[in-house]
Amino acid sequence: MGGAGQKTTSSSSILIGFDDSIFLTLYGNPGMKGRTSGSYLFFFNFI
Repeated sequence: MGGAGQKTTSSSSILIGFDDSIFLTLYGNPGMKGRTSGSYLFFFNFI
């Protein structure tokens, strides 16, 4: 589930994970690359 699932179990975690993915994709923070991948996987699995 990546970083999103670790924050909260509420439905808002989906939005948090997706927002992080957009932000990290745009700004390319290499230190958070693993979290970006996890958030993308969680989001696309949800769809």
